[in-house]
Amino acid sequence: MQANATQLKEAFATKAEPRHIAAAAGPYTSFGAARLYVVIADKDHAKAVKKAGIRLITAYGVTERPCAYYVGYQNFSGQVPGQALAIQESLQLLGVSCYVDGQQD
Repeated sequence: MQANATQLKEAFATKAEPRHIAAAAGPYTSFGAARLYVVIADKDHAKAVKKAGIRLITAYGVTERPCAYYVGYQNFSGQVPGQALAIQESLQLLGVSCYVDGQQD
């Protein structure tokens, strides 16, 4: 991963485009009502993200260590899953190992 703090912050600020929302329609809206996260899979990448000032948490039912970024609450709209996919895509372009996950209510 060769990203600096500014690039990481910009990646987390990425807005969902219609293509992200459409891509999320199947797999992530099936979560129904849920909290969605982008989980940083690599410990060194998580440290770099934290050092950039991004708050990572331990997400109940998703992770056992503080490596998840809370995107928002999905309530069948597709907007939050689309946002999660947009952030994931931006981070992966920077070489950050990550994935979208959620915890249903």
